[in-house]
Amino acid sequence: MAAASRSPAASPSTELELFNEDQYDDILLRLPPHRPKLLVRFALVSPAWRRILADPGFLRRYLDYHNLAPMMGYINNGGEGGDILATFVPTATTNPFRPLVPENGVDLIALDSRHGRVLFQKIRDEDSTLIVWDPVADCHDEVLLPEAAPFNDSNFTAAVLCDAPGCNHRTCHGGPFRVVVLHIDSDWTTSAFLYASASHTWSPSPAAAAALVIVDDAEPFEMATGSLLVGSNLFFFTPWGILEYQFGAMGEHLQYIDMPDMPEELIGNDDGWQAVLMPMGDEWIGFAAMHPDGNGGTRVQLWEATVGAGGVGHWVDNANIPVRGDGLRLVGAAGRCLLFCTKEDALTSLDVGTGRFRDLPMPESGAIADIVPFVSFHTPAPCQASDGDDAKDKASSSASTLRTGHGLQR
Repeated sequence: MAAASRSPAASPSTELELFNEDQYDDILLRLPPHRPKLLVRFALVSPAWRRILADPGFLRRYLDYHNLAPMMGYINNGGEGGDILATFVPTATTNPFRPLVPENGVDLIALDSRHGRVLFQKIRDEDSTLIVWDPVADCHDEVLLPEAAPFNDSNFTAAVLCDAPGCNHRTCHGGPFRVVVLHIDSDWTTSAFLYASASHTWSPSPAAAAALVIVDDAEPFEMATGSLLVGSNLFFFTPWGILEYQFGAMGEHLQYIDMPDMPEELIGNDDGWQAVLMPMGDEWIGFAAMHPDGNGGTRVQLWEATVGAGGVGHWVDNANIPVRGDGLRLVGAAGRCLLFCTKEDALTSLDVGTGRFRDLPMPESGAIADIVPFVSFHTPAPCQASDGDDAKDKASSSASTLRTGHGLQR
């Protein structure tokens, strides 16, 4: 009797054909952005999956699905011959989006950027003025810092964010905004001040003087520019820890949180290490540290932690990524991309999800000094807020309008 025939085992290529490409596209679209290693692993499954993950159309849909906006450009805090000059540099040379920085960027330093806005500090200004600029709507506001805090150029930093109720932060241009300013006194007491554009007023945070750091042999320091927003939590990088400012319905709280446990090769390394905070999803914070690997190369260690009402959870090691090039300086993060300045003063980005490097345009004014990425959707529309009539009125006003909020009266 003839032996019964057996069906051959399905090969990997046969299994991949169980669904059509559109269905795989839909599956890959749901890979979480806070797990960048998954993107790399799925790209290695097959050429078809790698083709999908590398397709520009898929990447646009991925950004829309996860509400991650692209980096349209960056502000370089540069200058030559002792001059202070902030310039906007588009990330694509063919990009027609080339907004002009207020006051031509003269004596301006970019501090932060979020929700379609850029926050500047006016240097050499007796009134200690901040400027909130909307590059897409082509308008800006001037805000005087409160007299209640003796700010100087080194011991304070600030963040800007949309303040429209119900906004989805995809097209928030021209609506109300909030500014959060953190100040550290000479006795290392940290306090916060809040500005609301709707009322044009400053108010000290109830969390003022809540965070006190004892530093042995403390020396003058400079606060880093930029901040990270996760839910209703703002994070700032300081020389001795991560400063977390919680706000919202649960009240306000100011505290320092621990950085991840560093590997032995980072601790006490004569070459030092550099680190930045980066977003990893709606409820995740990322911490990326660049360090020598001990074999003549450089690596980036990436940790992540959850952020909830109870604060920041335990740091978990996410990835260890080799980095090409000598003399690199880690200067920031935009979305899931880390930004590096090379020893030739060129700027490059590393996508931690795909491991791909991309060279970015350089400023015409010269070398890279300190940069603030501008991440936004180029959609000059009003913020989608529940009480959006006021936001629509502001967004439809003349592009040349200058709205001034004086804060505390002098």
